[in-house]
Amino acid sequence: MAVLAIGVSHVTQHSIMERVVTTERAMLYGQPIVSNGQVLYPLYNRILFPAIFESATKVLPTVKDADIFVALRFVSFALSFLLLFSAIEVRAAASGTNATATCLVIGISFIATLVRHPMPSSSDILDLLIMFYVFLNIMEKRVGVAFLLACLTAINRESGAFAGVFYFLLRAGTERPARLVAVSAALTVVPYLLALGVRRAIYQHEFASAGLGQWWVGLQFNLVDMLVDISRFNPANDFGLLLAFLALPSVMLWDRTSLPNGIRTRIILACAAIFLITMQFGIAREIRVFIPCVALLIAATVANFTAPAPRHAGVA
Repeated sequence: MAVLAIGVSHVTQHSIMERVVTTERAMLYGQPIVSNGQVLYPLYNRILFPAIFESATKVLPTVKDADIFVALRFVSFALSFLLLFSAIEVRAAASGTNATATCLVIGISFIATLVRHPMPSSSDILDLLIMFYVFLNIMEKRVGVAFLLACLTAINRESGAFAGVFYFLLRAGTERPARLVAVSAALTVVPYLLALGVRRAIYQHEFASAGLGQWWVGLQFNLVDMLVDISRFNPANDFGLLLAFLALPSVMLWDRTSLPNGIRTRIILACAAIFLITMQFGIAREIRVFIPCVALLIAATVANFTAPAPRHAGVA
């Protein structure tokens, strides 16, 4: 999968590699990005990979920046897929799932995004990896670990806030209301505020006070685009890609027979909620903004719901 990602990115970005490297640095230092003569600012933080890249260029000053960039991108994809596939393999017996089939589903879902958006980004695979572990830890009763990982997403995207949405829908009716609200709020508010804080720290004087999030992209705009895609459906349009991106993980979850009573319904509701929130604040046609939905479906497919809660679980 890492080789595929690098192959596609090489074909699509080789001729503009200098601009790609410049964009990475612009994101790290809060500088404007120029595209087709238009000045843009990043819609997400995405500073984790650029920070590693910039550090590597200083450690290896004699190596070309483009070579370091490609090497690090390959490592990020290879390591991320390794961690994902390893977590699935370890839980295969307990969850009663086919580890090979589940790993292939992740691969196919990833490939589907390359049909329309053939520029694989390290921030995307990191988002999938971290959110997979966030949801996995919540389901396996390690909420403290999930909270820390959700906070880590602040240096990549705002996805960590979905942890609270999932926790609330997963635990509603099964624990004290006060605890449910407190933990859900902590898992939602803290990661999101951290993400906004990181963005404000980087782009100190470039955003108005209301310009910290994805407020300018509304549900109505996205729905119009989706309706156009549905009315002109073909496997290569955005609606088709969205189906390909979500359908197979959904089938894998539905096929799992070892889920506790009611958990499947809760997970479906949580995925729907995350989907609708993403429709409101994300750019629906970027498909990849729905990565947390895929991460949730895969995590639920392999999670060990019988895992005991740790004695010391932080905020848990």
